[in-house]
Amino acid sequence: MKQLWMKNKKEIGLLGLSLIMMILILDPFPKNEVTTSSPLSLSADTLIPAGYQLVAIELENALSIDSLVADNTIVDLYSRTTGKNKSQLILRNSRLVRAPRNENQFAVLITKEQTEYLLGFQGPYFAVISPYKPPQVGERPSKPKTKSPKKSVQIYYGEDK
Repeated sequence: MKQLWMKNKKEIGLLGLSLIMMILILDPFPKNEVTTSSPLSLSADTLIPAGYQLVAIELENALSIDSLVADNTIVDLYSRTTGKNKSQLILRNSRLVRAPRNENQFAVLITKEQTEYLLGFQGPYFAVISPYKPPQVGERPSKPKTKSPKKSVQIYYGEDK
C-alpha cells in the first residue's frame, strides 16, 4: 500500500506541475499595457509662451551648432549683408531650439516685434552661442542698435546757399 501511495504522490506532483505550466503559458492575468501616446499630445504651439513666436530658420553653421547644442541654447544671430563680406548682428540673446522631429533644423523663440525685424533680413543666418545676459530692470529685449545717419545743422546767412 505504501508503494501505491508513493506512485500516486509522484503522479499528483507531475500533474500539479503540468497544471502550473499551462497556467503560466496561457497567462490568464494579462498585464496592463502602457500606451506610448498620451491622450493630450504636446506640440510646438502648446509650448510657446504668450507674446512669443517660434520662427524656423536656416543656419549657415548648422553642423557646428548641431554638435554643440543638446536641445536649446542662447545665441546671437548674424546675417551677411548683401554684396559685402561683413556680417550684421540681428538678434541678441535669442533662444535657439532644436526641432524635435528633425534634429538638423532649428528655430528661434522671439517676440512678434523681433520676428518682423528678423524677416527683414535674408537668410541663411549665422548663430553664435553666447552666455545669457538677463535684461536689466525695465529694459525690453533689445534688437541691436543700428547706426542712424548723423544729422547736421546748417545755418545759412543772407543769400549764401
